Amino acid sequence: MSRILVVDDEEKYLHSIQRIFLDTTDYELQYADNGYEALRLAGEFAPDVILLDIMMPDMDGYEVCRQIKANAATAGIMVLFLSGKAGLDDRLKGYEVLADDYITKPFETEELLAKVRILLRLKKAQDELRQMNQTLEKIVAQRTRQLVLQERQAMAGRMVHGIVHNFRNPLMAAHGFASLVEQKMKHLLPCSLTWPPGQRQAIEAVNDDIKLVLASLLRIEGLVDSLLQKGRMEATDKYQRLNLNELLAAEVKFLEVDPEIKHEVSKEFQLDPQLPEFFGIYAEFSQLCGNMVKNAVDAMRHSPTKKITICTRHDAEKIYLDFKDTGQGISPEVIGQIFEPFFSTKPLKGDEKEGEATGTGLGLYACRQMMKAYHGVITVSSEPQVGTTFTVALPYTAAHGNERHSSPEEGGQEGLAS
Repeated sequence: MSRILVVDDEEKYLHSIQRIFLDTTDYELQYADNGYEALRLAGEFAPDVILLDIMMPDMDGYEVCRQIKANAATAGIMVLFLSGKAGLDDRLKGYEVLADDYITKPFETEELLAKVRILLRLKKAQDELRQMNQTLEKIVAQRTRQLVLQERQAMAGRMVHGIVHNFRNPLMAAHGFASLVEQKMKHLLPCSLTWPPGQRQAIEAVNDDIKLVLASLLRIEGLVDSLLQKGRMEATDKYQRLNLNELLAAEVKFLEVDPEIKHEVSKEFQLDPQLPEFFGIYAEFSQLCGNMVKNAVDAMRHSPTKKITICTRHDAEKIYLDFKDTGQGISPEVIGQIFEPFFSTKPLKGDEKEGEATGTGLGLYACRQMMKAYHGVITVSSEPQVGTTFTVALPYTAAHGNERHSSPEEGGQEGLAS
């Protein structure tokens, strides 16, 4: 319903305008008989249009209009002057104080209604444009934060890769010296059989400890090799033949550096042993898996059972990747929006409550755009309080070496879970 404020110190015009709008329920009217009351109601009533008389005591219509347009809270209100002053100078003075239109008394009912309808359409368009601008400003701000964060992550990734690479030499030295100690212990243990019991037990304890040290060093070496391999694979944007089974398993193993993923989430793989190799960019499928797993972990944060099932399968036409979780599910009200850019059911970083997962609203969008570049699609099925399954379907022809036809820019490299 449109709101109209009528401002006039002559009762006959107030009643006349009231009769004009009396027969319709499209308008809500308020009335004022002086400029001060008009300014108060402009803020409190928030009209869409003000029908404003010029000749009033204490404060004339020109001053009322000037103050309304100068106030950011009321500047968007449409002002239509109603005046018995029909001279050109009077109309020009009205436009100088930013009035939107001018009609002289006495007026024709049809003309007044027509001008009001036009101003209401202009007000609606103006409000929609303002809302669009606010939305665009929000998107630009979020996108700017995302790009800055992405560049920081890329820089941090390069630094970590260098640090990890430099780890190898001291790590190999530690492993070598530990192996030498182990060899010496093998020669020393037989001799300890003739030693006093306390000394023999101490030597056996040291031997057990050095085995634990070697096992730990082997695990660290495996993690370093995994990090370096992942870095090398993701450092190129060239197409290569991918074993998606191995890629998914390696990515999940890498994500287990997160204690929550390693210790609190059960992982199950149902991998098709006959899955064809796929021709694509390693980093894009690594990012796909990372986003899907991280989103699943966030969705299961409050679930009594936390399990991720990753399946691969294929038929005569397509390869399928399924990511299934036992999370809270996605409500039917929002499931149609989850692939839209900047839409997220999680708060932005900095707005979250303690222990709450954050998101940018770009992860799922980026994944869908990347898979579109391979002519693939991502679909979702979800049941509240049971879980969600995301399925990636990729044309089988791509597995035989056909490059995607769309440009690299379509793939998107956002790199954050939504």
